[in-house]
Amino acid sequence: MDLYSTPAAALDRFVARRLQPRKEFVEKARRALGALAAALRERGGRLGAAAPRVLKTVKGGSSGRGTALKGGCDSELVIFLDCFKSYVDQRARRAEILSEMRASLESWWQNPVPGLRLTFPEQSVPGALQFRLTSVDLEDWMDVSLVPAFNVLGQAGSGVKPKPQVYSTLLNSGCQGGEHAACFTELRRNFVNIRPAKLKNLILLVKHWYHQVCLQGLWKETLPPVYALELLTIFAWEQGCKKDAFSLAEGLRTVLGLIQQHQHLCVFWTVNYGFEDPAVGQFLQRQLKRPRPVILDPADPTWDLGNGAAWHWDLLAQEAASCYDHPCFLRGMGDPVQSWKGPGLPRAGCSGLGHPIQLDPNQKTPENSKSLNAVYPRAGSKPPSCPAPGPTGAASIVPSVPGMALDLSQIPTKELDRFIQDHLKPSPQFQEQVKKAIDIILRCLHENCVHKASRVSKGGSFGRGTDLRDGCDVELIIFLNCFTDYKDQGPRRAEILDEMRAQLESWWQDQVPSLSLQFPEQNVPEALQFQLVSTALKSWTDVSLLPAFDAVGQLSSGTKPNPQVYSRLLTSGCQEGEHKACFAELRRNFMNIRPVKLKNLILLVKHWYRQVAAQNKGKGPAPASLPPAYALELLTIFAWEQGCRQDCFNMAQGFRTVLGLVQQHQQLCVYWTVNYSTEDPAMRMHLLGQLRKPRPLVLDPADPTWNVGHGSWELLAQEAAALGMQACFLSRDGTSVQPWDVMPALLYQTPAGDLDKFISEFLQPNRQFLAQVNKAVDTICSFLKENCFRNSPIKVIKVVKASWSLAPGPALKSTSTSSTATAMRASTPPASQSYNGTSSSLALPS
Repeated sequence: MDLYSTPAAALDRFVARRLQPRKEFVEKARRALGALAAALRERGGRLGAAAPRVLKTVKGGSSGRGTALKGGCDSELVIFLDCFKSYVDQRARRAEILSEMRASLESWWQNPVPGLRLTFPEQSVPGALQFRLTSVDLEDWMDVSLVPAFNVLGQAGSGVKPKPQVYSTLLNSGCQGGEHAACFTELRRNFVNIRPAKLKNLILLVKHWYHQVCLQGLWKETLPPVYALELLTIFAWEQGCKKDAFSLAEGLRTVLGLIQQHQHLCVFWTVNYGFEDPAVGQFLQRQLKRPRPVILDPADPTWDLGNGAAWHWDLLAQEAASCYDHPCFLRGMGDPVQSWKGPGLPRAGCSGLGHPIQLDPNQKTPENSKSLNAVYPRAGSKPPSCPAPGPTGAASIVPSVPGMALDLSQIPTKELDRFIQDHLKPSPQFQEQVKKAIDIILRCLHENCVHKASRVSKGGSFGRGTDLRDGCDVELIIFLNCFTDYKDQGPRRAEILDEMRAQLESWWQDQVPSLSLQFPEQNVPEALQFQLVSTALKSWTDVSLLPAFDAVGQLSSGTKPNPQVYSRLLTSGCQEGEHKACFAELRRNFMNIRPVKLKNLILLVKHWYRQVAAQNKGKGPAPASLPPAYALELLTIFAWEQGCRQDCFNMAQGFRTVLGLVQQHQQLCVYWTVNYSTEDPAMRMHLLGQLRKPRPLVLDPADPTWNVGHGSWELLAQEAAALGMQACFLSRDGTSVQPWDVMPALLYQTPAGDLDKFISEFLQPNRQFLAQVNKAVDTICSFLKENCFRNSPIKVIKVVKASWSLAPGPALKSTSTSSTATAMRASTPPASQSYNGTSSSLALPS
């Protein structure tokens, strides 16, 4: 994503050059819509007919609000007609008016605006006539909706609050949510247009991020409308800034933080409507009890842009949570940009957000609205509160396996997605606490340690976005200037780690409320290990602080490292995976580009892995001797790449595929060449050597020396086989869910010397199955010879098995073909003999 690779200090220039629309196109489109509006006013709504008369026209959409992006934007031209006397009138006559408007518009465009083209796409909005204005060079376009509407507001001036009867009439019309939003376009436009220019630039930045997320494969139809993010950006600015000049990076981080807290969002304004009218007041209180997030349109209280029951805010939240390590959120020295602080904005250590209701300063609040001064996360729940800080030196929490009381095997196939959402995904509140703690720790080390860092990187499951609820791991990689080679790390590492521990112990005193920092027994020589424990949330995370040599340097996502990075690694004489910390950023980037649902599948696989480890503790291999959970993360990605590659898929199919590969662990050969490849001679020799090693082989995509497949897979394979016929793998009709078609090794990755083994293990069919097929074919041949044409002059001489794959032997596993050729002879029957055809069927033993 181009935004992520832009330094925080360069975001203003990024908006000006990349996001603001071209003035030439904006001016041409403005003139075209102005001319169209003038023609409508002069000739009436039907462009030439005497009636209905146009009372006024209003331009809305992102173009009218001043929040249009470069390239493509939307505009709404609302035509208020005198034939509409009520909201209900619009439904009855709108189709007829739109049909005539289209014919007249096509005729009017006979004299087009120079430099523009007009086209009509497929009409997908019943209440509007849609057309597109496109520049001749096709670089810019504007999707215009022409909407005839009831003039409920009259000629109210800017800043004048509508009469309460306007909204009480709306509520009595029996409309759907937002059905008559066009009637309030003018209020919506005025609400945004009074904002400072830089806030509109922040809106452009947020919208660009949203569109980039959509381009990564998320279905735009399932995401909230982009206008919801415009309102959320205004809310963030009002609560945390309210200045004309500010840091775009801070503003963007604040908005993304709100998106992560979408389960608690309740945002609305009372600049146009309020509690004065009893009907409107009661309606607003009902709206505030809707599923979170609730984001009410400031012009139309029936339109909930948040609509927590309909939109997948969790998809945006996951992307938001994974992007804070990118340059756009880092200051010059690598310090993280901080979000704004204010009422209703995310606060680490607090449950929910506790939004204040947005009230007009001149409005009197009804007596019964005191309880609404803070909107709670869910209807009927208690107000959010900050847990009291725990006592210093609180007892360490013993890590627990999330959801262990829930038997995964008994969860129906169709419920797996919900199970992941409800029981496996981590708490956003605890994630925010951990993020704040990590930022504080990094700031402490940057300010106080003798050894200075060039930059830092966050890895582990937390950095990769594959962390489970109740417990995860974080790697903080500190790239130090004093390390100029791989070999520099060993001699000085112990001294540096001791200094870092001393700094943290002396500096950490309830820096994050209710989050304690504890040092367990140190069992990894190259890292400083500690735990961040939340006593209130009963959650913990293991943190490893690793000083490292910056071998790769600052690379933008998707850029391949210089081959010399790996040739130096191979000549350093290192042990397998000894310097894997140097490549944590590549490892994180490899994972973070994956779709949200694939990460959900990874959570499911890891949850199963942890259940196996916990349930068999003391019965078989210790959990430490199992392959690392990261190996199963990579195996899940491999299964998805080879068998699916879709953003949306059947969770049970994916899960079954991964468990099938676990059962075939003795044949596993998995590696990627996204960061290293065979182009470099030294790397080619190394990879060939790795491929000749005993299976399973699962090479880390960032460090070719690290085979993460080491460990005892037998226990996992046994448990995978036992889970095969449980409820989680049964479809509605009781049949087993079929896995994706994935082999544990790929032909093009197989060395020439191993091709015979590849053929025997993966291509040749099962001999027992072949024997069964041959027996069945022999039975068929005997039947044909003995029974066919029994009452006919046609006789079978012989039956020959002519096979493309069975007879000579080249049958492929899972598929093969066979045919039989029947040789016959016929004699002419006597003239008096009649022929009666017979039919036979043969049941073969299974």
